[in-house]
Amino acid sequence: MSSASPATDRGRTRLEGLDLALVGLVASVLLPLAVLRLYPSPARTITVFAYALVGAGCAVMCHVRVADRVVSWALAVVLSLAADGLLAAAMIWAADWHPKAFLFLAGPSGLSCLARLAHLAGTSWRRRRQGALVAEWSASHATDSGHARPAGWDAGRGARQSGRSQR
Repeated sequence: MSSASPATDRGRTRLEGLDLALVGLVASVLLPLAVLRLYPSPARTITVFAYALVGAGCAVMCHVRVADRVVSWALAVVLSLAADGLLAAAMIWAADWHPKAFLFLAGPSGLSCLARLAHLAGTSWRRRRQGALVAEWSASHATDSGHARPAGWDAGRGARQSGRSQR
């Protein structure tokens, strides 16, 4: 059982993967800049190391629902290191080592994170729009007693709530 309140739980599921998607997108955008040497050496080292730790894993884990955020971040690190290891093993096996080949991970990772952010933005927009439509419908049907609900709706609901059957 979670110690968080239901409102917090609902908020977490509504924006599930937002933090992973943002970090993955930033790492995927900064990696090509670091590889192309567009900023100083210490920053490049930190950027490449950060992408190696979380880049590809964030791209996968931002789409996967996990109950605990710590577990999702740990899985993102494990998946990133596994993807980096597989790519490195493939380059060693092919006897053709090119560090810039890691840029092939950055493109799909960035697109995956961007897709998750777009999905979250669309979901948020749809929820707001649906809420506005429901409020509009409720306001327009508030005075209509015969058209808002089928006849006998309230009587049947009252019987069900009190435990009596209508059969």
